[in-house]
Amino acid sequence: MIRICCKNTHTSADFQEGTTLLDALSAFPFEQPYPIVSVKVNNVVEGLMFRVFNNRTVEYLDVRDMNGMRMYGLSLCFLLAKAVCDLFPDARLYVEHPISNGFFCNLRKSDLSPVTATDIEQLKLRMKEIVASDFPFRRHEVPTEEAIGLFQSLGLADKLKLVETCGEVYTDYYTLDDMPDYYYARLLPSTRYLTVWDLKALHDGLLLCLPDRGQPDRVAPFVDQPKTFEQFNENLHWTIIMGL
Repeated sequence: MIRICCKNTHTSADFQEGTTLLDALSAFPFEQPYPIVSVKVNNVVEGLMFRVFNNRTVEYLDVRDMNGMRMYGLSLCFLLAKAVCDLFPDARLYVEHPISNGFFCNLRKSDLSPVTATDIEQLKLRMKEIVASDFPFRRHEVPTEEAIGLFQSLGLADKLKLVETCGEVYTDYYTLDDMPDYYYARLLPSTRYLTVWDLKALHDGLLLCLPDRGQPDRVAPFVDQPKTFEQFNENLHWTIIMGL
């Protein structure tokens, strides 16, 4: 048996080795105005599916915490990527930068046609279907050579460069349904947690809108930032010119 000390309740409880922190949550009843999405384990941020094999001190977090919001945002990006893969299998999605209380995304369709209002509505509908299906975000830890082979076979050059230069013997990646992807932080347990978001047109791309950290049950208000967007575009332009 191992012991988990919970900062949220200032209590402790004993569990079997290998218990996930999601399963342990029910042993620590405390007020949860918003869903728990992340947890600190000995002050290190982990996902709710983290398995405990030694005594640990934990603190459960919701989206109001910066780390919880970060995990929510990354999982939301994977949700959008999966919807794009299902509807536009030959397209490429680039999540470029945070802006206007969301992420600006560039969707390049195979026919190079612009993103339409119909495209956005189809993506939103598919994203809602995936959320309702409650697909798990499955984490896989494999030798780095195996991860390199996977992303090379998929033609994902950006992911390939990240994995090749990580300097680690083992690399972990996630799958959503049948789609693999690489993220530099932990994700949520499943898509059913992703209930608050929006997708709208912004300039020549998409804006993936995040929850409001102060009131996570609603989407954060849109804030137009044309000068910031212009600077991001200029930076990207020069990055391409210099071949970075």
